[in-house]
Amino acid sequence: MKILTVIFLLPLFSFCQQPRVQPLGIGDLVPGITITHLYNYSSPTLRLSDLKGRLVILDFWSTWCGACIESFPKMHRLQQEFGNKVTFILVNPFAHDSPQKVQAFFSRRKATSGLEMTLPYCLGQSLLPGYFPFRFIPHCVWINKDGKVIAITSQTEVTAQNVKKAIDDNAVSLHVKKDMADFSAATPLFVKGNGGSGDDFLYRSLFTRYIEGVGNANGVERNEEGRITRFYMYNAPAMAILRAAYPAEMDYPLNRIIIESRNKSLLEPEAAEGSGLYTHSFCYDLSIPPSDITVLQQYLKEDMRRYLGVTVVNEFRKINCLVLTLTVNGTRKYNMDALVRLLNSLPATKLMPVIDSTGITGKMDGDLPANLHDLTLAELKTFLKTCGIEATEAEKIITVAIIK
Repeated sequence: MKILTVIFLLPLFSFCQQPRVQPLGIGDLVPGITITHLYNYSSPTLRLSDLKGRLVILDFWSTWCGACIESFPKMHRLQQEFGNKVTFILVNPFAHDSPQKVQAFFSRRKATSGLEMTLPYCLGQSLLPGYFPFRFIPHCVWINKDGKVIAITSQTEVTAQNVKKAIDDNAVSLHVKKDMADFSAATPLFVKGNGGSGDDFLYRSLFTRYIEGVGNANGVERNEEGRITRFYMYNAPAMAILRAAYPAEMDYPLNRIIIESRNKSLLEPEAAEGSGLYTHSFCYDLSIPPSDITVLQQYLKEDMRRYLGVTVVNEFRKINCLVLTLTVNGTRKYNMDALVRLLNSLPATKLMPVIDSTGITGKMDGDLPANLHDLTLAELKTFLKTCGIEATEAEKIITVAIIK
């Protein structure tokens, strides 16, 4: 009788799992960490506790990190300058940087730059990133002579002045490098919290299509000194945003604004009416350093050029106009500024600017018809005649706003 023997092979990693480590921060005492696979040192292994009594700087790097490589000459100079008061250890924890690859890399560097790598460096350190987690390199950990973490920085803070202070004072106050583990450069900054909440914008310009649910608010925010820090318009037609950018140039009714742009269909005021609201409206949100209104308008103009591809200028043009004059029998007196503004907003005068040549001043006298907006041009002329005003079509050279 054959005996069947079954052997259960437990996963090897169940016996070889790395011990869990607690990340260390500034002020923490470094436990008895042993560095292995050490080169350019008297031994292939080293306990960090053996270096008590001197400043230790662990510089995490990789062969593909240009900033890391550029800092190596500086590290060499500082090691020579401060001697046995400091020990720099270049820590490469990346599996793809094998001993052969790193040695070949240093050989090429020596051939091209003349710099021979004499600093201690270690490879394959799987535990150290657990104690000193990072996302981006260079990543420098400063450990004082008592074995405490006193700084976590980029390579920028590793200067002779800072090293000397850390040695003399056994402490140093430097900018703390804090990597965001979930940050993705492939996602726009601050979108869905990528890179933070975005509360500290110095400058931001956003331009989107219609956004459902945000309404059509607009406004300006100011700081305590009254200077402008933010401007926004939500779900607004392009023409409205352009008016905010060019208040003087566009201080005219729509029938004195001429669109000479490839984006004409996008800029027409009627395009954002009805169902066009959802395809021809925009949200614009601008945050800027504290500024006055002139600077704000300059930002707006530049953004409209970028986003819509247009600028606005004033020009004299010969335009067919509806010219108002006072008839012989005219007796009613109107506030002509108000009346002309009203007439210029009517469908009947959409393509014909209304020009006041009556010379009338004073308050409006008389009632306007309730169906004024429904009148044809002929009906409008007839109504005006009953008010003692003659409306005649004529070509006039007038100032207009040109959207280019």
